Amino acid sequence: MAQFVGDYQSVVGNNLTVPPTAKWAAPQSGTAVVTIKIVNARNLIAADLNGKSDPFVRVRVPGVDKKKAPTTKVIQKNLNPDWNEVISVKLSNPRTDVIVLEVYDKDKIGEDLIGYTAIHAGLLPYEVEVFSTEKLSYVPHGELTISMKANFGLFEYPTPRYLHDYTNWRNNLPPVSKNGKAKNDKKHKSAEKKNKTAKAAGPFPGDSALPKGYHLKNGFVKKEIKGVTLKDGKKTAKGAFKVLKTVGKVMDKLGVEISIGEGEE
Repeated sequence: MAQFVGDYQSVVGNNLTVPPTAKWAAPQSGTAVVTIKIVNARNLIAADLNGKSDPFVRVRVPGVDKKKAPTTKVIQKNLNPDWNEVISVKLSNPRTDVIVLEVYDKDKIGEDLIGYTAIHAGLLPYEVEVFSTEKLSYVPHGELTISMKANFGLFEYPTPRYLHDYTNWRNNLPPVSKNGKAKNDKKHKSAEKKNKTAKAAGPFPGDSALPKGYHLKNGFVKKEIKGVTLKDGKKTAKGAFKVLKTVGKVMDKLGVEISIGEGEE
């Protein structure tokens, strides 16, 4: 995917190019704040036996405990919820921080992750609201429509070109599967196979600061599974996780269906 604007290429692979003329504006108040409007979600997966979910959104930022992260209200039995709620979050390092919007199904006991999307704050325009429809990662399908406005960010870029580029880029970013691989559509997969090209890296640079429970894999933001630690870039299962996997195999041979949740930290 390549788009040319003026004398520079705006999108290269999965990466949005910062315009050569753009400059960075720090927050005048000294505190970096992003205001997020969570509009709606569409085509969410059904997490409950009734064929529905009870979804809500949690906004995660680096350095803030998950239990203290702000959330939307829960909408009962709905796969196409409308929230239209506004949540503001503070960032410690707006040029490197990554905001993760998690969609959960609320249960009487606990909650199940039914998708997430990650946004790099360093590419947001200064004091301009930008909209996007995000493809949800971690799940087979689902979309989340949002808008974001930051009191910091890029300015002196080609207007309105950068804003259009930003929205189109976000709308077309591939989601990530549970194993951390980009889920490109059939058209892109076919082209990659035909041309024997390597899969494009994700848009998140190596210095990205992530909320607890996430890590980078080939430039994409991947959800960690509880019980799995990272060592030299490889997965190493802890004892408890190995036991669960063994039990799962035994139960599967017996023809008994079980479900091992992702286990939130």
